Amino acid sequence: MTGTIPKLSIFANRAVYQGLHLTSIQLTAENIRVDISSVLKGQPLRLLEVIPITGKLILEESDLNASLTSALLSTALNDALIKLLPEFSLNSKIIMWKKVILDKNKLILFANPDTEDDTKLQTPLKVGIGLELLNSNQLKLTLTDYPHSQPIGSESEKEHYFDLGSDVEIEDLTITPGKLICCGRINVNP
Repeated sequence: MTGTIPKLSIFANRAVYQGLHLTSIQLTAENIRVDISSVLKGQPLRLLEVIPITGKLILEESDLNASLTSALLSTALNDALIKLLPEFSLNSKIIMWKKVILDKNKLILFANPDTEDDTKLQTPLKVGIGLELLNSNQLKLTLTDYPHSQPIGSESEKEHYFDLGSDVEIEDLTITPGKLICCGRINVNP
């Protein structure tokens, strides 16, 4: 009853969290300090300090495809697409993600854009996005397969950088055919 949890480990296979299908996840946190007096008074659990959580996440292609309807994943994919291809602004089009293929260091995404003009025939969308870990909290996305016939003019127009924030430290991000593996740390703040 000291308010300190020395170590907490969570291991799960084939887990689903908010619509995300996770092939495998391992999380570990140490020295978790909580305000035990507030808990004894019937108040919500309150953290006393930042908790660094280390973990390893494995996503197989089939689980990633099963997650395409999740709000978390579809929002992230839409955000990435709009950064790389601003013409796909959510104000004018809705993207319905159909399939993801994991290849060496890239994602190949298939979708059906739904425009406001129902009379137009819709061409399925295929976009290749290279994913590179630049440092522990910054990702570089590169458009590798452009969905239109005209290529983009300059290299900088087909790249976008995502800052994951100071509470994220990714040690390794590997995409191989059929599998994505991510190892790192994230801070949970009080």
